[in-house]
Amino acid sequence: MKINLLELKNIRSYNEETISFPEGSILLSGDVGHGKSSLLLAIEFALFGIRRGELTGDELLRGGKKSGSVKLDFTINGKNYIITRTLKRTETSVIQDSGYIITDEVREDLQAGELKSRIFEILGYSKELITKQKSYIYRFTVYTPQEEMKKIILADEERRLETLRRVFGINKYKRIRDNISSIGVHLRGYKRELIGRAEGLDEKIDDLKKLKSELEELEEKYKEAEKAGDEINKKLEEKEEIWDKIREELNEFNRLKTNKIKIETKIEGEEKTLRGITDNIENIQRKIKDLEKLKKPTDMTEGELEDKIDEIEIEKERYLKERKGLKPEIDNLIKKEEEKQKKIEKVGEEVNKCKGIITQLKKSIEELKQAGDVCPVCGSKLTEAHKEREIEKNNGKIGELEKKIEGLTKGKRENEEEIKILENTIKEEIRRLLEEIKEKIESLKKLAKEIREYNQSMKKKEEYKKDIKDKEKKKEEVIVLIEGFKKQLDDLILHMKKYEGIEGKEKEIREKLEKVHTELTDAKSKVTELKTKVKNKQEIMTGLEGEITKKEKSKNLAARLSMYEAWLGEYLSKLTSIIERHFMFHLQKKFNSVFGKWFNSLVEEENLAVHVNDRFTPVIERDGYEVKYGYLSGGEKTSVALAYRLALNTVLNSLVEEIKTKDLIILDEPTDGFSTNQLDKVRDVINELGMKQTILVSHEPKIEGYVDNVIYIRKENGISRIFY
Repeated sequence: MKINLLELKNIRSYNEETISFPEGSILLSGDVGHGKSSLLLAIEFALFGIRRGELTGDELLRGGKKSGSVKLDFTINGKNYIITRTLKRTETSVIQDSGYIITDEVREDLQAGELKSRIFEILGYSKELITKQKSYIYRFTVYTPQEEMKKIILADEERRLETLRRVFGINKYKRIRDNISSIGVHLRGYKRELIGRAEGLDEKIDDLKKLKSELEELEEKYKEAEKAGDEINKKLEEKEEIWDKIREELNEFNRLKTNKIKIETKIEGEEKTLRGITDNIENIQRKIKDLEKLKKPTDMTEGELEDKIDEIEIEKERYLKERKGLKPEIDNLIKKEEEKQKKIEKVGEEVNKCKGIITQLKKSIEELKQAGDVCPVCGSKLTEAHKEREIEKNNGKIGELEKKIEGLTKGKRENEEEIKILENTIKEEIRRLLEEIKEKIESLKKLAKEIREYNQSMKKKEEYKKDIKDKEKKKEEVIVLIEGFKKQLDDLILHMKKYEGIEGKEKEIREKLEKVHTELTDAKSKVTELKTKVKNKQEIMTGLEGEITKKEKSKNLAARLSMYEAWLGEYLSKLTSIIERHFMFHLQKKFNSVFGKWFNSLVEEENLAVHVNDRFTPVIERDGYEVKYGYLSGGEKTSVALAYRLALNTVLNSLVEEIKTKDLIILDEPTDGFSTNQLDKVRDVINELGMKQTILVSHEPKIEGYVDNVIYIRKENGISRIFY
């Protein structure tokens, strides 16, 4: 496997960053906390997703961001893959969202669990580990944080051994033994159940013999009953032949009888129709007599009456539009009204004339009041006495004129009141005249309605006469039809005499036939009863045979299960223990060879050696004496952890052929506590690993000279950036 490209968006201290990974050895260089390990966690997240207790969404998604993503481009056996996983922040936590994988430019959109399963398939990892929280093979062959490896070394022996069993696939032997034990319990329980099922087998065999004897007797009786039924059936067939002939004659008789009833029904119906026509004719004749008694209301025609009404209507319209020439009395009243109106107009003219003079006089008075020494009226010298006389004279004229206006106005009001009285009198006269015209119109309309109704009655009388003729014709047709039906009825009655007594014969043969039917029914009931008994016995016997078969199978199976139980417990379980011990011994031997080799290449002391015991616990010896791990120096502890880590990688890659990550290793801070001389040994380790791609994480500048490529990581203002 070779990593080509890593794209981050809102992951830990990264905003948006793309990192290219060349082939060979690569150093991720930077100070502590600048984001080196974040890249390794992002790669692991892209491959396996978040894992409860190991790698959470809250650890990965950048603070304050609602979403983030990791895109990883890698190659395996010349085939390119691109996988993208996304994170989404909810109200309570950060969760994985859906992602996708691109293989040969074909994209698959998958859920988080589906992506993990697909990656396990691509990397050649055991599918048994898919549901596990830890990706053991990846952590022990590709990438293990150094501190976590130290935890494995210091962990409880049983826990460490169980972890290694999972990694190397050895735990299957323990599962086999556990399953054998579980199967043994199940087999013993099932065997007891089978023995219980097989109880009473001999009694069931005796019952079966007795049933077979009873069944043979019943089958003999059944054959005899069937034979008796066949004889009755033959007798029935003879009777039925006679019955069929009688039935043919009876059917013909019934057909004739049915036709007779139909014809009688038709005659009855036509006679009823004839009575109805006769009654209808008599009823119409009575109506004609009543219509002949009607008298014509007038000699005028309906059209003449309508013309007369139109004339009066026209006259009425004239009365509504005009007032003169309607009646002498009205004309006199109109004349008086007009005379009064002329007087009012004349008085109005006189009043206006007086008002004009008054206006002139008032103007003269004002002129006199405003005048100097000359009189504006006569042109003579104007004195105060003369001015007062002229003013008084004019005021006197004004008073006379105002009295005259008052008298004229009073007369005008009297004339106006008289005009109103005349106007009301004229309207009342015209109203009475219109009422008279209306009464004439209503009278003529009533007469027109009466003549119209009379004409309709006469028309109805003619229709009644025509209807009587039609009904008389229909009456004659019905009489002819009745006579024809009566002739058909006579012919039918004559034909029915041939079948006299057929109903009695039919009754006699029917009674005989019913008797034979009863005998046959009894015989069939007996046959059915015996057949049912035979069937019941057969079913009981079949059920008994089935029980015997089951009990025999249970007995045989219980014997076989005893044999299987012995084979599983005595042979297979012991065999798995032997295989497991041999495998673990071989694994321990191979692991110690590699573990010692890597450790010796990292430490400076020649008198310090390491190996693992049968529980794979590291044993450190100095000058042949065991030394506790906690008493080692920092560099020595790191050397033990790194050697253990590299030994796991070497052994696991050699044992599991399917793994596709053998050409890649990631070492996170592998030199913690190393001396200067030990740092130089890292170059030898890198070369000796011989990986196509080795990724180291370190803040030691010296290691830059040991690798093919360096990727620098700097954090500025809380944001990590990549430099080459």
